[in-house]
Amino acid sequence: MSTTGVVELTRQEFLRAVYELTDMRAKLAVAFTDAQERAGHSYFDADEACGFWADRGILEYPSYNQVALTYVGLRRARRMAERGWGAEVPF
Repeated sequence: MSTTGVVELTRQEFLRAVYELTDMRAKLAVAFTDAQERAGHSYFDADEACGFWADRGILEYPSYNQVALTYVGLRRARRMAERGWGAEVPF
């Protein structure tokens, strides 16, 4: 797998972890470290993935060390779950 593919997979795994930890609901904050551990990535990789999604309005930081899906993020995560998390989903 290419480096780009690994980065994309890391981002999808982090989004999936947040999606599952929030019981598939928007605006429900979870600890960043819980999502990081669930995704199985280093702090640096999880932070990069979180920043990637936050920059696109998919995740938000409601308070220190907390992340939550936005309503747009919830729709995006549902679409990714329906199509398969490893599948290419155009942004």
